[in-house]
Amino acid sequence: MPQTKGSHTQLPVKHRSPRVAHAIGMSDIAIECETVNTPIRWHAVRDIVCRHLRIAVSTSRDIKRIIKSGQGAAIVDKVATCAREHQSPRNYRVIGGILLIIRELSLDTILAAEIYTQNLDDVVLRHLDPDTAVQDLVSPAVQTLVQLLETSPSEDIAQRLAVKGTGLAVRVLSKHNEDPETDFLLVALVQSCVSRLCSQRCFPKHTLTAKEIRSLELFRAARTLVDLMENRVMGRPLDWDVLRLTTDCLTWIAFYQREAILQLPCFTGIRMFVTFMLSPSLVTRCRGLLGLLNVHCVNYEGEIRLCDPHLCMRMRGLPPIETHIQNTCDAYMKDHKEALQRRVEQEREERLTNPEPELSAFDAYGAGLRMVEYELNGPETEANSFAYPTEKIFGTSSPTTDMFTAMERALRLKQKEYEADVVRLATMVLSIRQSKSNGAKSEQIRRVYFSERLAAANGVKKWPNSCYFYYALIRYRYGSRHLESGLRGVQCTDCTPYLAGQIRYQMALNKFTMAVTHLSIYDHRSEWWETGVQYLVQLPASISEASKQIRASSAEAKVLQLLAAATALLTQNQKADFGKLDASIVEAVEVLTAKKSEEFEELRAAMSEVERYRKIFARTSAPLIDAMKTMPEIATERQRIAQALKREEVLKDAELEKSMADDAEYYLFDDGQPILPQCSWCHRSSMGLKKCSRCEKVKYCGPKCQQKHWSNGHKLECISPEI
Repeated sequence: MPQTKGSHTQLPVKHRSPRVAHAIGMSDIAIECETVNTPIRWHAVRDIVCRHLRIAVSTSRDIKRIIKSGQGAAIVDKVATCAREHQSPRNYRVIGGILLIIRELSLDTILAAEIYTQNLDDVVLRHLDPDTAVQDLVSPAVQTLVQLLETSPSEDIAQRLAVKGTGLAVRVLSKHNEDPETDFLLVALVQSCVSRLCSQRCFPKHTLTAKEIRSLELFRAARTLVDLMENRVMGRPLDWDVLRLTTDCLTWIAFYQREAILQLPCFTGIRMFVTFMLSPSLVTRCRGLLGLLNVHCVNYEGEIRLCDPHLCMRMRGLPPIETHIQNTCDAYMKDHKEALQRRVEQEREERLTNPEPELSAFDAYGAGLRMVEYELNGPETEANSFAYPTEKIFGTSSPTTDMFTAMERALRLKQKEYEADVVRLATMVLSIRQSKSNGAKSEQIRRVYFSERLAAANGVKKWPNSCYFYYALIRYRYGSRHLESGLRGVQCTDCTPYLAGQIRYQMALNKFTMAVTHLSIYDHRSEWWETGVQYLVQLPASISEASKQIRASSAEAKVLQLLAAATALLTQNQKADFGKLDASIVEAVEVLTAKKSEEFEELRAAMSEVERYRKIFARTSAPLIDAMKTMPEIATERQRIAQALKREEVLKDAELEKSMADDAEYYLFDDGQPILPQCSWCHRSSMGLKKCSRCEKVKYCGPKCQQKHWSNGHKLECISPEI
């Protein structure tokens, strides 16, 4: 039958189900991952991906099998290949499973190193980008990135990862407002990132550039975190965990980029830190003060500053700060030592035979003796304690390095080696102050600072019975080892009343710094945190002892006055008369300002703002303060404080370093992750650790960790021969 116009042959039509239509172009892995019901159980997805890749990573036995068989690189390559093959958004579930596999592999430091070798960390960062990432992948991506930061094979890698991740985390946090649990993880990620940026002190070549600082988006981070604190974002209730992480973030942000805090509208940044000081939580109060100190101090490594978290923070696997300084100086001098020595000898010969024209009228020997007299016995009047008497000693307000060299040389030519060493140390400290006021580069300040610290240590070795070099060792230093130096100094027979007072003054500053930084930085389950509590309780007695030996109207006395007020606020001393406390702050600030003292200007500025705004912000921030008072964890914190105070002795630095090996690993995710053994030095986890061949009590990642642990104390407890 011929077809007419408009007629057509009817063919049977097969209607595809939505699931089948969606599966077109998907791999077998992706199709099976789609069978996991919503809400997505990512561990189930991980197991599907592992089965298709024929790998197992969920238990410590699985990890050990990978290490023993030497298949780490091959397995990471399988995961990387799978990630490349499933970049399409429709395969996002496969990527979610891969993220969890990366998380499990990163627990082992050997496999973690392979992750970075094959750039698997880029997979995590790519799926955290708020502009391109799938919403469902935010949570597993955040968890994985936090884990990578915690378990990175080196602090250098952790810093680079933190630089890449901070800006992404901030952008996601500012846009994400759906799931409170994910919001908490995002805050935890921001905290992990910003706290690890401080590792740059151990890698001077990797110091953050201005462009990198801008890429961190710290202003946006501060603004978002403040909104979170004030509960202005829907669905984000303020609880203890959020409070703990947020206050830590804001403190570090103030350290890295104080403008990010100062530029917040309506004085919000300063208001938040002052409000923190009104909190019922001791840790929060310490972070409030530390934040104010950070805001009012330009960040220089080697700058004389109070409560420097950069130098006080002890990071796992890194040597103590003194060892770091020695290593840095050795590395700096390695390539230039011979050339520098020749140049120094040449300059010395030239100056001996042909003194500089401008120095021909300079009495270098007399200036050297005057400087020694000032350093050992102090200023003649209290008025001279507020600024270094450069005019009186040098005859000019701007002494030069040539003058310093001439003074030291003149004293040595007269066989006054002790006086020459005193001048050498004193001029280094003066050079640091001058470099700071003249806007010198931080690299220049760092070199002088390191040199001064090493010169002080060498001075103690050369003059073990001289008080001055113990004073130089504790001056602007923090740690129990320096408290011991101070006690040895005051016992020296040549200790003058001035040096005794200065040492007690520095010991009070030392304890104040350790109290504030240890309580602010370290986990409350750490013994470092407990020592912070103990030092804080000791502070009133230390300040009182120092005040008795310091001139009543000197600059040091006014700084001690501010320390006493800060201590009363931090401890919430119920016996304190806050009217007198405010008057004491005002009087000390006015005197230090009028006399143009440069002694800890950040403390003066911080305490001035606390006195000025404390009562005002107590009213305007009442809802936030009231919310903190209702948190049950406050009572737990008080119990921890009481337990810390029951300890008879404060652990010393060496004991704290040793205790790091015994610290439990605090995982953010309690979801059945395998717990692996830790290296006895760097505390990184691995199933490929090697035992000490003799004592068999400790395990190491490799020879470097073994050598560092040996030189830092294991040789005293191990029967093996010296490494």
